[in-house]
Amino acid sequence: MLLTNSFYTGAHLLIDELRDMFQESEVINLLMAIIALGVILFTFIRGEILHYRFFFFGFLAMISGYFFTVIEGIGYTAFFDAIEHISYAVSGFFFMLGVFQLHRQEQNRDRST
Repeated sequence: MLLTNSFYTGAHLLIDELRDMFQESEVINLLMAIIALGVILFTFIRGEILHYRFFFFGFLAMISGYFFTVIEGIGYTAFFDAIEHISYAVSGFFFMLGVFQLHRQEQNRDRST
């Protein structure tokens, strides 16, 4: 009985330690983004959304930000926090390029009609 209680206590300590390192919502956000990446990557490889490549790269940068958010709980918090925010900035830059590209395509389409 003592062994069972000590194992139970040890497991609780491990779970509490992991909760301090990782926030559940951050891990779930990362997992959902990875699943969405699978769908987007499948359509990207098939060539259906090649003209949206800036949005694709922006999404990759956003997922890397999610990844660094989770990793910063392990250690080197300031370093990974900085990398996380740089990833989000790069993501925003790619999304901006994607919007400019779509706008330019619409202007070209309007001129041709």
